[in-house]
Amino acid sequence: MQRKFAPPDDTKDSRMALALRCAELYYIKKASQSAIAAELGCSVATVSRLLKNAEDEGIVEIRVINPFSRVETLEAGMRRKFNLAECRVVNAPKDDAQNKKVIGATAAELVADLVDDGDLVGLSWGVTMREMVNSLPSYRRPVSIRVIPLIGGLGQVMPEHQVNALVHEFAQCFGAEFVMLHAPALSDREETVKLLMEELTIAQMVGMWRRLNVAVIGIGESPPTSPMRKTGYYTTEEINELVDMGAVGDISGRFFGPNGEEAPASANRRLLAISFEILRKAPRRVGVAGGLPKVRAIEGALRGGLINVLVTDSDTASALLTN
Repeated sequence: MQRKFAPPDDTKDSRMALALRCAELYYIKKASQSAIAAELGCSVATVSRLLKNAEDEGIVEIRVINPFSRVETLEAGMRRKFNLAECRVVNAPKDDAQNKKVIGATAAELVADLVDDGDLVGLSWGVTMREMVNSLPSYRRPVSIRVIPLIGGLGQVMPEHQVNALVHEFAQCFGAEFVMLHAPALSDREETVKLLMEELTIAQMVGMWRRLNVAVIGIGESPPTSPMRKTGYYTTEEINELVDMGAVGDISGRFFGPNGEEAPASANRRLLAISFEILRKAPRRVGVAGGLPKVRAIEGALRGGLINVLVTDSDTASALLTN
């Protein structure tokens, strides 16, 4: 039988006592608001109001603990060791796919704050880059920028390697202009790349690369395990050549060594993508990558000045700081 609700004396202590009773039932006993209303003999609306009073009076504190929050001590250490303009380090989830999502979401927040009116922004590709673009709608705002790809396309491949699509979606989040690059990232011969570079639209793209304000780039791991190998565009001989040359990773498909130097490999010579010489001239070069298999690649990119901003995870940052 439902009790008849009898309002207490209208004093602060009596109101707080009732709010406390209501909060105990709701937060500790896990009773529903309707069950509490029946217990106290009042309406659900009154229960809701009492719970709000419990918050207002400090009887109840509600905290959200983010397990993937930033690690500021590691950020400071990374900035010091590698002379970074900015660094974001998030607690590393155990699952690799989840790790990429968290890094991508953190990069989206940073990049959304970083870009400004008049910027020319270049994007590369990769799984973590795709996760960053997926998270960008949360930070949607109008900015007068232009967005361009830093590498050609790969045809029928996974979404994370469809760089023109990433450019389009990135630009949409800011109501921005964008320019696509309708040319293959990899050609069958070096001579084909040289001919393509002479075409007007590609020459114009190279001209825009030279004027970049912001480059946002993924960092691929070493050739034997690189996702680039799964595209089918590289021969076994080319992968072996890259390994023999000491390549540790790639940026926009261009493989580099432990100090960020471009590997003088045949695979790089048939690539249509921004050169490292041009990339280094961009004032803000944001690397978006994490995971222990990429430590050598990220370290090479840092040592070679290919990036001066990094978004990564805590395990990767710790490994970089102890190397």
